[in-house]
Amino acid sequence: MNSFKTNLLTKFLAESKMRYTENHPLNKLTTYRVGGPARFFIQPNSFLQAEKLQAVLLENEIPFFLLGGGSNILISDQGFLGTVIQFDFGEKPYLRKENGLNRVEIPASARTGFLSKYLAKQSLTGMEYISTIPGHLGGAIVQNAGCYGYEIKDSLQEAIVVENGSITTYSNQECGFTYRDSIFKKKENLWILQGNFVLQEGNPEAIARKMDEFKQKRLLTQPKNRRSAGSVFKNPKGQKAWQLISNAGLRGKKIGGAMVSEKHCNFIVNDGSATAMDIYRLAELVR
Repeated sequence: MNSFKTNLLTKFLAESKMRYTENHPLNKLTTYRVGGPARFFIQPNSFLQAEKLQAVLLENEIPFFLLGGGSNILISDQGFLGTVIQFDFGEKPYLRKENGLNRVEIPASARTGFLSKYLAKQSLTGMEYISTIPGHLGGAIVQNAGCYGYEIKDSLQEAIVVENGSITTYSNQECGFTYRDSIFKKKENLWILQGNFVLQEGNPEAIARKMDEFKQKRLLTQPKNRRSAGSVFKNPKGQKAWQLISNAGLRGKKIGGAMVSEKHCNFIVNDGSATAMDIYRLAELVR
């Protein structure tokens, strides 16, 4: 990013009273705990701030990317010379009844762990699975995150987004959901601000049992207390990625401080000494 764009962005941020830092370390913002700094790290705290920021970045061709909970990303050891945006809209959902339906409006910055517990306290069922998926809701929508037979697309009605500097709404169909994919992966000018869901009322005890069941499955099959980004590769149609990796003899394979998990072969874990390049090289070897 050249000095002209740097000065322009700095002036805009100061005038808009938007929270930001320069040369901000990113390693502690990702679950891999690797990566260099961002030239600018900006945290819009309202939809209006996000709308104005996107307009400025697009108009002036300033490079950027959105960071959610950092649970599905590998940041270069050199960092990012552009702008990294992380929304700070709060976490608490807004609940309302409409035509007998339980509508739940959730900010993109809500942590999935917080969200699952909050919805359980409201006796709302349908998103118990998200308790086992780390990150923020916005990233979960982008990925059409899911597990144990459930996906975001099952209960999302619409997404509130910023598109080309203006706030608009995308229906479930317009989101283009497929297996671990959506239209938001393909268009950088679409920023998810909020997800609107319809959930069913459920039995509190049954909801708690389901969340505990998912938790126990995760503990049995996935590495615990290890730095990772979850499953690295998509499952090919009709096959399991972890099984293919195991059959290739790569269980426990290491490059530097990065290792293919012995517990779940589709996880690459950081033993505490890995660089982003270690992880990247190992992922490429497995691929």
